[in-house]
Amino acid sequence: MSVNETVLALIRPVPDLDMLEGEPAVAVAAAEAAVAAPPGVGAIGSFATEVPLPATGTWSAPGHGGPQADLALTAPENGLPLLFVEVDNGHETPEVIAGKFEKYARFYRRRLRDAGGKETSTSFWETRWPPGRQRPEAHPPVLVVFNQIGQRPVRAVTKRVAELTRHLWAGSWEYEREYHTYDERIPIVTTTLDLLRQHGPSGPAFWRLGRPERQSLTDAVETRRRAEHEERMAREKREREARRPACADCGTSLTDDRWRHLDPDSWFGHPTAQWRGQDTHSTRPLRCDPCEEQDSRRRQKVMDEAAAKAARTAEEKQRRLEEETEAEEALYRARRFPLPLRH
Repeated sequence: MSVNETVLALIRPVPDLDMLEGEPAVAVAAAEAAVAAPPGVGAIGSFATEVPLPATGTWSAPGHGGPQADLALTAPENGLPLLFVEVDNGHETPEVIAGKFEKYARFYRRRLRDAGGKETSTSFWETRWPPGRQRPEAHPPVLVVFNQIGQRPVRAVTKRVAELTRHLWAGSWEYEREYHTYDERIPIVTTTLDLLRQHGPSGPAFWRLGRPERQSLTDAVETRRRAEHEERMAREKREREARRPACADCGTSLTDDRWRHLDPDSWFGHPTAQWRGQDTHSTRPLRCDPCEEQDSRRRQKVMDEAAAKAARTAEEKQRRLEEETEAEEALYRARRFPLPLRH
């Protein structure tokens, strides 16, 4: 019964108010609330029940080692090309539930083989369900719906399942790109039947393992880190181009390497000085490499000419000093040793 109730909570069928004429006011009010509520996902035909997922064998004759999903939902029109659902009534231990995800992992890792028996890049599950919008680095998500009938507390079970299955759902941090990748990972989402009934698929009823807050179903199953990273990089590129400085001499936009070398603060979007038109390392105008090389040759020529002039000045000063010294010595000798008078 819990599986059927989960299907109804996901679909959220809308009653026909015209058929409620003459019914009690309580029933009419409940029907009107259902009509005004956010819509569900899929239809009856979007669901399949007790679906074997063969890690070995075939679809018609599955082997051992694979799971059997309570539900398989295909609703691409709602952003859910494929979603497997497990329903738990609070009787199974966290270890048993975690073991199911190990079976899902074996099923997801299965690849088609070519005529020579070599594995291909196509996953076995894609032969039955086209991947659609599903990102290639992430496996199809699995939703666990807890119906608190048994004695095991949902919060404690969920926490323990998250610990036992961390190696199956946790992403890997890309230091160079600054986002998480989810290659060969399973997006695991949990909720309760009460939350699902209260909020529906579009409400904050779903917790994706590893995330801090509850989200809608489509947000919870979506792996957006890469998309967000690409969007952020594109935005930063547009902002960088808007503030890219030009060469003070020829007007050509500076290259990335040149700009980053002359003014790393403005390159990274954190200007700490008035960089426009000036090198933050000096008071010289910003120049491109060719103009900087030409300016360097010009400045070197000026410095060489100044050095040559200074050398000539020093030589001339030394020559005059030597001449003055020689003249003073001659005068001293003339006074000290005067020549004898001739008779």
